[in-house]
Amino acid sequence: KLGIVKTPPQGIACRRYVKGGTHNFKADGVLLYPEYTLPGYAALFRHYDDSIDLGAYFLPGGNVKEEDVADIYEKKLMTDPFVSRALGPNFEFAERLKVASLRLG
Repeated sequence: KLGIVKTPPQGIACRRYVKGGTHNFKADGVLLYPEYTLPGYAALFRHYDDSIDLGAYFLPGGNVKEEDVADIYEKKLMTDPFVSRALGPNFEFAERLKVASLRLG
């Protein structure tokens, strides 16, 4: 039966879109499992307009707190060698970082 979720959030998601035509990413999508995201992951997904969704998903069981997410995104994800190569030197973000709680079940 569907209803209102009453349990507290168990994970955290964050993402930013990168403008199409400003990056070097050639794949449709890639999942990364860097240590700082475990047991979650980071992801790059190409959209129909060549924009890229660059996100990170922190699942239950890890040490990440919501107040740490922006710092992890900027200091770890954005300096990851694969992400840096995929974005290239001239990428442009289309929006600010967005963070949301995840309820899993």
